[in-house]
Amino acid sequence: DALGAFELLGEAEAAVHGTDLAETHFHEVGADDAVADVVGSALLLHDLDPDRVVTTPLAPGGDTVEMHHGVYAVPPPAVVELAARADWTLAASGGDRELLTPTGAAVLAQVADGVDALPALRVGAQGWGAGAADPPDRPNALRALAGTGRGLRREPITVLETNLDDATPETLGSLHE
Repeated sequence: DALGAFELLGEAEAAVHGTDLAETHFHEVGADDAVADVVGSALLLHDLDPDRVVTTPLAPGGDTVEMHHGVYAVPPPAVVELAARADWTLAASGGDRELLTPTGAAVLAQVADGVDALPALRVGAQGWGAGAADPPDRPNALRALAGTGRGLRREPITVLETNLDDATPETLGSLHE
């Protein structure tokens, strides 16, 4: 999962910069804290071994963030690219800081399916993690719930339809088989 997250991040950065993956350089991501976040998340999920990971709509934050290539609006381009590829909903969140980094988005893109609302869940455990920032309008915390529930599986559905007009019974017999 750690390697997959870094690959997804590289692909998103390549798409944003109009290059291919082999030419993509990780500027901010090469930091020790980003490697620790990605590898630590992968190890945690390996230990927990969940059947499925879901994420409700993500609040990316607001205002601007300074990166290697300059100042960008939040969410930055790589987060938007990862969200689009993962088919997530980004929720309007306002604020004056980045709440979802490209690294965090890459980890989620690797392991989580986006859902519009928390599914029915019998909670077995919960965990909280707090960041160092102290925003005035909300806690700077991440909540994770673990549990069991129904409606968490996505099963493919195949629909076959046909419109028959002037078909003979002999033709319909083999169609039925």
